[in-house]
Amino acid sequence: MTATNKTPDYRSTDRDRNGNENCLKGFECPKCGHCRLFYIEAVRRLTVALCDAGATDEGGATEYGGESVCGCSGCGHSGTVSDFQFQKVPMNAEQIYEELYAAAEEYGFVSDEADEHLWCVAESIAGHPRGVEG
Repeated sequence: MTATNKTPDYRSTDRDRNGNENCLKGFECPKCGHCRLFYIEAVRRLTVALCDAGATDEGGATEYGGESVCGCSGCGHSGTVSDFQFQKVPMNAEQIYEELYAAAEEYGFVSDEADEHLWCVAESIAGHPRGVEG
């Protein structure tokens, strides 16, 4: 991976669930959910112009990968870059319903009417009705 200093276009619709759309797209602390600043052990490769009078830094690239050490500036949790990258995990309607139901139950919002609404939402999120894989 190569880090860039691209200025984000905030009009873009290509953002992740945290609003990040550039270098931090897909990054989130697995412990606290922080998503704004991380410390990564990286390799900085420089081109140096060397002459008898001395050396001049000609610039270069910062490189890191999935196994590079990464730390959260929010809570101090550390792991690898891969640990901090969330992936979109496809879920079927039943799995989504179970998660929605558990959350609704926790807050006391469970009833027959609410149950049917949860199924409608789960099917909409999954993109297909229950029992049918899309």
